[in-house]
Amino acid sequence: SGDGTLALVTLELARTSIDGIRGRVEVDPGAIEMTGVEASMLGAHFSAQGGIRFDGSAELPYTLQLDSSFEGLDLGRVFRTVTPDESPTLDGIYDVHTTASGTGRNPADLGLGTLGEMRVSGRDGVFRGLAGQYTLVRRGTKVLGFLTFSKQLKAVSRLLGELEALEFDNFDLVLARETPRRFAISELTVVSPLARVEGEGGVEVEPGVPLVESPLAATLDMATQGDMTVLFDGLGLLQEGTDEHGYRPLTRPVAVGGTVAEPDTSEFYEMLDEAARDSKGFLGVGMRKVNKKLQKGRAATTQ
Repeated sequence: SGDGTLALVTLELARTSIDGIRGRVEVDPGAIEMTGVEASMLGAHFSAQGGIRFDGSAELPYTLQLDSSFEGLDLGRVFRTVTPDESPTLDGIYDVHTTASGTGRNPADLGLGTLGEMRVSGRDGVFRGLAGQYTLVRRGTKVLGFLTFSKQLKAVSRLLGELEALEFDNFDLVLARETPRRFAISELTVVSPLARVEGEGGVEVEPGVPLVESPLAATLDMATQGDMTVLFDGLGLLQEGTDEHGYRPLTRPVAVGGTVAEPDTSEFYEMLDEAARDSKGFLGVGMRKVNKKLQKGRAATTQ
């Protein structure tokens, strides 16, 4: 038994490094405790505390408890580190807090039985969870109206571009590890001047596969404000009246698949395409009226 101070210059990982690791470790026959652990990764400050305890009389003698946090983590850099050829699903600076606990028959078994929660919060960033253009083109999905926006309906095209890279005021996400291979999305809230997105679902993870490359299955409830209301109301996709936050909800939820790094939003854009066809087509009278209204609104705000 005893205690000591941990100090490492750099720990090299597969795609990045953890720098300036330091903290205090206490060891006795029944426990290993870490306190005051600090480090730096991708420019963010990391801190952690926790430990492993052993009780030889218990059926599962090993117990893990760990709390860790990142302050000021650039999640865009994290996504680019894992998937450098894709635009990151999240851009901006975030705080990430993780709690983990579990029991096991031996130290190696702890990882399989560990459950916990991850909370992610940020301000003034970019959410690309509804991005669709490049995924649709790669998958060969025929969404004629969407692909012709840029030439025929510039105001609508501009607005959908803003939806694909939604600049938000606030972002909150809670991932709960329900089983060793499943993270439930128990809370997702994105608040933007144009739209409010709330969601739930899950991420299935495999050993050795980064979380951002893992399969995603989510259902998003979206509500609009401002110019986005003009567009979706013109498509006939909005409920009557506003919610408690002052946004107008869509008539149906949005299903998102794919992976965390590359969400598949084809169902959402197929919904837009179908609604546009019902509104006399993207190149018809209905959508031209919407486009003209958006242009007038933008001109008024710039005067």
